[in-house]
Amino acid sequence: MSKTIHAVFENGIFRPVEPVDLPDKVEVEFEPRVVEKTGGWPDGYFEATAGAFANEPFFRADQGTLPQRGHW
Repeated sequence: MSKTIHAVFENGIFRPVEPVDLPDKVEVEFEPRVVEKTGGWPDGYFEATAGAFANEPFFRADQGTLPQRGHW
């Protein structure tokens, strides 16, 4: 069986990013290949758009409460 499993390497362990359909403790063999991130926000997008909301009114509800409909 051959299947591509996407994983993240952190703290010395490969962690799958989605469920893997394999028996527990089964031995597998793989050759890690670094994958470039795609589909995310372009560099600088947040900085370029954050100022668009600078003049918007801001209402912060008390902690533990939700704003009433129409106030958000």
